[in-house]
Amino acid sequence: MAILVAILGIFPDIAAVCSRIIGIETPVNFVFLFIIALILEKLFTLSIKVSQLEDKITILSAEVALRSSDAEKRLDKVEMKDQIDE
Repeated sequence: MAILVAILGIFPDIAAVCSRIIGIETPVNFVFLFIIALILEKLFTLSIKVSQLEDKITILSAEVALRSSDAEKRLDKVEMKDQIDE
């Protein structure tokens, strides 16, 4: 993204041509529109990643709960066995 903004800064004629093609009156407005579009794209990408990470957290917390429950059951069996042996 930064490379695209740098290219627009180095070669302002690109912004002028694109603004004429789209029908925007000044190239500066095109640059603002372009930057806003890039920010929105980044926002949606990060939102998708956060959703994926939330799903992973849910799965991991369920696995931890199952393992904890299983460990408690094993401990109870060992304690019962020790009580029987005494």
